[in-house]
Amino acid sequence: MQISISELGGEQGLDKIEIRLNENPVAAFDPFLSWHRATQLLQEELLTIHGNKVLIKPYILPHISKLSPDELRRAGGEEGLRRYQGFYIYRNRRLIRWGTWFRLTRQEELSKLARVRVDIPNGLDPLWTLDIKKSTAHPPEEVRVNLRRIVNKIVGTSRRVYHFRGRTANNDKFIHSWNRVEGRDGICYIVNREHPAITTFKRGLNEGSHRLLELVLDTIERTYPVDALYADMASDRPQHYDEENLIDKLMELAKQLLNVANGIEGGQTRLLQSLSFIDPFCQYPEITKSIIKELSDVC
Repeated sequence: MQISISELGGEQGLDKIEIRLNENPVAAFDPFLSWHRATQLLQEELLTIHGNKVLIKPYILPHISKLSPDELRRAGGEEGLRRYQGFYIYRNRRLIRWGTWFRLTRQEELSKLARVRVDIPNGLDPLWTLDIKKSTAHPPEEVRVNLRRIVNKIVGTSRRVYHFRGRTANNDKFIHSWNRVEGRDGICYIVNREHPAITTFKRGLNEGSHRLLELVLDTIERTYPVDALYADMASDRPQHYDEENLIDKLMELAKQLLNVANGIEGGQTRLLQSLSFIDPFCQYPEITKSIIKELSDVC
């Protein structure tokens, strides 16, 4: 094995080098797709924290329909687009953490085009709680306040880019467990991350568990048995779901939602008022009506 170095990617202020592995050049990976003409570089921000400068550069990647197969491969593929969203923390231009929103927002399908580069100096090491290997970092509260504001802005831009290409087709008044999304390239179904059952469950999770849940939901979406479903719906066989202990299961779900809503002023009342419009309660109106009555007497 022979490795020679002469030029690799580089950036402003740094000399370029090239790395060859057995005479084959190693390509640099640019998570921001800064080379693509459709990538949006939003307004940079320069923060001063304890006399040190923190540079924040938000990017919105092109929609997948604007990427050629080779460009999509360079972006990490469809899976990479989603997995690599979030903040990229550089310390003295060395990447130490990436692909996280620091729990300021969630990783989701509609924010997958958002990336934020954050350059920090070594003078802020104690505030960022860097470990001894300089391989991880957590933003201090002074930075989190600004990051939260930036996140709200850029994630909204990412969602608009995605909605331009694919709009949610559930236009009724109900809160569905699944969202049907119509795009230029076809139709897909994604789990509704705003469903009360999911948002309630996520409140008690740490960052690692949040990521695991997102991977589970992503697995469910990608393995949706559309072909089998289409064949079954086209047949004469009736649909059947196991409804054993259905009332008890719906009651338990409603109680769990109410427990979380109890911490919000007027939350329980609003939840009970909207319960009949939430999946799966809206599928069983009579049962839900009795559940609402029973829980209203208790609350």
